[in-house]
Amino acid sequence: LDEKGLVWGFGPLVLGLNKYSHDASVCVVDSDSDAVLYAGAKERLSRRKHDGGGVGEAVDVALSSIGAKIEDVALVVQNNHHHRIAPFERRLPWAVKQGYESADGLHPLNLLEHGHLEKLELSHHLAHAWSAAALCPFDHGLVLVMDGMGDSQRNFKTRDERVDFMTDDALPKADAFKQVPDTFAPFRDYREAETVYRFDDRGPGPMRLELLFKRWTEEKSPSELYNYGFENMESIGAIYSRVSSQTFGDWNACGKVMGLGPWAPTWRKHSSRDERSARSFMSGSLLEGLFKVHWDELNKLEYSNDFKAALREGDDLRKLFYAEVAEAVQDDLEGVCMAAVRDLKNTHGPGEANLCFAGGVALNSVLNGRIQKESQFQRVYIPPFPGDDGVSVGCALYGASVLRGESRPSGRERTVFEPFQGPKYTADDILEAISEYAPWVEVVASYDVEDQEYIEFVADAIANGKVVGWFQGRGEVGPRALGARSILADPRDPEMADFLNVKVKKREVFRPFAPSCLGGEHAAAWFELDEGDSGYPGLQSPYMSITARVLDEKRSLVPSITHIDGTARLQTVPTDAQTGEWSTYRRLLEAFLRITGVPMVLNTSFNLAGEPIVETPFDAVRSFLSMSGYMDFLALQGVVLRVRSFDQVVEENGAVETLAPIRATEFVSELLTTSVGDTLTARVKPVEADKWIELEDEISLALLEVADGDVSIATMGEELELSVEEVAERARALYEDRLVHFGRRAQSG
Repeated sequence: LDEKGLVWGFGPLVLGLNKYSHDASVCVVDSDSDAVLYAGAKERLSRRKHDGGGVGEAVDVALSSIGAKIEDVALVVQNNHHHRIAPFERRLPWAVKQGYESADGLHPLNLLEHGHLEKLELSHHLAHAWSAAALCPFDHGLVLVMDGMGDSQRNFKTRDERVDFMTDDALPKADAFKQVPDTFAPFRDYREAETVYRFDDRGPGPMRLELLFKRWTEEKSPSELYNYGFENMESIGAIYSRVSSQTFGDWNACGKVMGLGPWAPTWRKHSSRDERSARSFMSGSLLEGLFKVHWDELNKLEYSNDFKAALREGDDLRKLFYAEVAEAVQDDLEGVCMAAVRDLKNTHGPGEANLCFAGGVALNSVLNGRIQKESQFQRVYIPPFPGDDGVSVGCALYGASVLRGESRPSGRERTVFEPFQGPKYTADDILEAISEYAPWVEVVASYDVEDQEYIEFVADAIANGKVVGWFQGRGEVGPRALGARSILADPRDPEMADFLNVKVKKREVFRPFAPSCLGGEHAAAWFELDEGDSGYPGLQSPYMSITARVLDEKRSLVPSITHIDGTARLQTVPTDAQTGEWSTYRRLLEAFLRITGVPMVLNTSFNLAGEPIVETPFDAVRSFLSMSGYMDFLALQGVVLRVRSFDQVVEENGAVETLAPIRATEFVSELLTTSVGDTLTARVKPVEADKWIELEDEISLALLEVADGDVSIATMGEELELSVEEVAERARALYEDRLVHFGRRAQSG
């Protein structure tokens, strides 16, 4: 990439797509070098978490961000694990007209009906396997794929004369290959649950995969239901998602389940109950075909989707119930999966040192830590995108291998895959975002990103208890903030975790926070790590993939990243990174180490509750301002910002009564009153926004409606028969919601 992030000298491009399901994503790979040029989830651009549907706009961003055009793309490889794409898209125009499907599916860069393009479809588990095997630091090994569900048997058998569909059926099978069940009942459909492959990339030509094991689970409910059919499916990922739905009313909140379970022992003590409730939701050997789901236990669970109410009402017994359910399903997950990995090693890998792990289950960092430490595989690689947002990466890498065919040389160098694959933003982009929000922010300092003074400023701020938003370079691909879009804080502060959960992130107080630690000997001095690694020597967890125990003697020194059970979801940052986002982040950690003697910072994703991680500079500034002043600084690629408070505006103007509010945006309003005229709620929605903003009362709405910059607060008070103080407090709230300002009129961005 050049200094603008544009690619030069690439060969034919391959476009990988995951679309029409949750976590839609796009990846672009150069087929000449197998290099990933762009990878990102649609949610980062649409601002809707786990967004699915069409990917036309995301494809446009992907290509334009690297300076490419659709004419540069030779091959499109795509997956949707609910149904085949080609026949679906032929029916799509009619479905959109009927209102059954979103119109974004008809975007030309989603349908990709350009005459020069060749199209393929790749089955779901194969795409997961390629996303790990093609990027890992070793050229041969085993790949274990576990998720909620993959493609169906029906999909495997559905043929389309226009578009080829590559599935496991085309792979050679090992002599010891086993399928569960070995035969399928008639008139029923089944979905991929767990699959094991062997891969070998040591020779010329495409990487070779061999099928070792495959387990299918019966599809008992249509996969297009609200929960994707997880409610009664018998994959490991589906059972975990069932508990997620039971607890949080969201099948895709499995990370919360993992974080909740460790609270059970503490809450048991507080309840004066010593023994945990005896529950088991799944058990038995996967590879032997003896896996069993204990539906009697699942079906008798009480309090469905009631955890938030238990927290709100302070119901300790219900809280303990949910924590014990989470504890039980996590124990079951670890027990079944660890037994499967040991069986896999004994059956298929006695002489194999390398394992890749992908699929949604590989997002479980507690399980990952055990696999890395206990599996007897010397190197365990988990990509930064093991979930479905990584499917597009697997599709694109498979396509690059196919496109070059036998001309692909052997001995391809495998280096650390850097997960920073989003669009690159220039200094002009940064300044444009700051200008858009100029009435509400103040530039504290401006540096060159490479300036050590910038690094020292941020490190010193964190060491002095400040919370800093960190926006640097290209965004991460995958669900973790790895040093490009992060909220950073001091891990030594015992109050910081609660402060961040309640004030900044506005989420449940039981949620833990992760450390970003310098790798190698630094991490080994603070965390319980063994000789097994991520495949990169001295770099145990570059993608925040594993949970490790904080050493007993260190826990009191870094309480805000130490979970209730003494563990932490660890990211280790390469100490030898000399360029790119990891280099800047490494320098920040080294500066913090010099100041404090601690080689890590607390790192949590930079996003508002319920939103994806920020992508653009505009997202970053908007989120910064929406955190109610609890984030002290925003370090925006060299420019340090802080919130310009209402009190600061008053001080700059001399007197509050002379301030003349100016509407910052056009809006629609809603006033709800009783039959006798009493106001119940008053709210507004800016025309460019999706969310309503609650106002204090109808007077605030009246102030907003007349805020044209010509009427002072004093005059407003006289007309409304209110004191200056009463008007000023409402003006303060409108200013903090960015509905008014007191400087220039806001320019469109």
